[in-house]
Amino acid sequence: MKNKSKSPLLQTEKMQLIEQLAGGVSHDTKNLIAVILQGSDFLRKKVPEGNKNIILTLNYIEQSAKKMNDMIEILFDFIGSSNIKRSAVNLNYIITTSLFLVKYQLNKTRINVIQDLGKNIPDIKADKNSMAQLFMTLLFNAIFSMPKGGQLKICTYVEGKNKPLIISEFEDTGEKFPGNILNNIFKIPLFSEKCMKVKRLGLEGIKEIVDLQNAKITVQNNKDAGVKVKLMFEGME
Repeated sequence: MKNKSKSPLLQTEKMQLIEQLAGGVSHDTKNLIAVILQGSDFLRKKVPEGNKNIILTLNYIEQSAKKMNDMIEILFDFIGSSNIKRSAVNLNYIITTSLFLVKYQLNKTRINVIQDLGKNIPDIKADKNSMAQLFMTLLFNAIFSMPKGGQLKICTYVEGKNKPLIISEFEDTGEKFPGNILNNIFKIPLFSEKCMKVKRLGLEGIKEIVDLQNAKITVQNNKDAGVKVKLMFEGME
């Protein structure tokens, strides 16, 4: 017998359980970080003047603890609630925080990221958690397509005057989508046998998220190498 896929109800219950567990883990971890910072502050006051090595070590401990705290806040913020809540969202913020979360994978695969994020980019009305999922999928798509390294360029800008669009582009130097896959890219699940053969992820879920934000998306192969994804959002009125 073939395994039946889980029902949407079970998936929803599972996500709610994950959210509750994440909340507990986040709370406990932040308390532990607070203890580390308090201990470091206490030791700093006890260190004899002029002992630079101990001071440098305490500085490193404090900086690492604060970075860990920032990562937890970003990750928990991204997990968020499964309910759709559209509000003012800044694309540059979502992109930079998404990059922060996949920094290890980018460094491990020796991918050079070029950011050209426009200044004073207007906010869009969107669901922050869905947008995080959207950008994370695009980032992992690029990472998966460049296992031996490459380049990923991410840019944001405003296009048009009367009803300006806020644009976000992801362009990599990874493997292209074959024509038969590219033409049906929004009908192929995230992890599919077809896409795995060309080291890419399917973008079925992406289209649903884009439609939810009343936005548009185009995916095209570059002439020489790689894929370019263009997202077009309406600015807030």
